[in-house]
Amino acid sequence: MYPAELVRPMSEELTRNGFIGLTTPEQVTELLEKNEGTVLLVVNSVCGCAAANARPGARMAAQNAKKPDTLATVFAGVDGDAVSTAREFLLPYPPSSPSIALFKDGKDGKPYYIDAIIKRDEKGICWSGMAWLNEEDYKSGDRTKMVGKRGYVKSFPFVPKTFYIDVRDVEVAKDDWESFVIDPSQLEEVWEYYDKY
Repeated sequence: MYPAELVRPMSEELTRNGFIGLTTPEQVTELLEKNEGTVLLVVNSVCGCAAANARPGARMAAQNAKKPDTLATVFAGVDGDAVSTAREFLLPYPPSSPSIALFKDGKDGKPYYIDAIIKRDEKGICWSGMAWLNEEDYKSGDRTKMVGKRGYVKSFPFVPKTFYIDVRDVEVAKDDWESFVIDPSQLEEVWEYYDKY
């Protein structure tokens, strides 16, 4: 365990910015078993990646117009029992500190790899935007039927993998272009590796 005076500034970097510091297993359980709303839980740490990335990223997330209902944190190496309890809620994902988890209605958010699906047009230009599967979906206007860039992780250990999907760009109105997947069967390999949603 680290001395309290050493970690206090690291802890306060979050608690001064709206995060609830959870220091006991009971506090963790009470919050995560509510089964209502969204909770962003940060497993804080003394390491450099927490200082350079996790805490600043969590603070930025807390400043968005849309943010979770509750912001909370446990501190690895300080509040051991609280962290152990939090990690039970995070199973089957392996322990890691720092780490950030999003719970919705008591369930851990599904982790994803952000660059799992890259689109490649007929000129070989690649990007990670959205593409329609077919014209019927486009005409319906249902954007949930578009192919994005995320691949949801099926299990751990996980090795990131990027798939390239061929698309064609179509001018659907003057100066308004949409991308369409040329061969939807290319996505079959993607969904074998990643969960679809």
